[in-house]
Amino acid sequence: MTVLGKVWEFIETTVPIVGKILGSFYHIYENHPYMVLIILALGIVGYFVWNRWWPERPEFLQNRALKSLCVVGAIVIVAHIASPIADLIRPQAAVTAQPASVDQKKAP
Repeated sequence: MTVLGKVWEFIETTVPIVGKILGSFYHIYENHPYMVLIILALGIVGYFVWNRWWPERPEFLQNRALKSLCVVGAIVIVAHIASPIADLIRPQAAVTAQPASVDQKKAP
């Protein structure tokens, strides 16, 4: 885990925008894990059907690394767009619920 911590620290210091985007994406995952997993699954499927979906694409989009970068970018953008919508759909009881360990004031 210390190696991963050092890698994360390196990413944050060298490329802060990538660190902010990944941190934001993780925050979205904490709040809406199923939504993020569904978006990831759709992105993986999209990667593999890219050639059938767009057979006459430009020459520069035939590179696998660029195709992977486009899919990752699309996943991050869709997750950031869908997060506020999922916040609106989430039931308010789940948002405002307090843990059972918090003492409630008793009415006389």
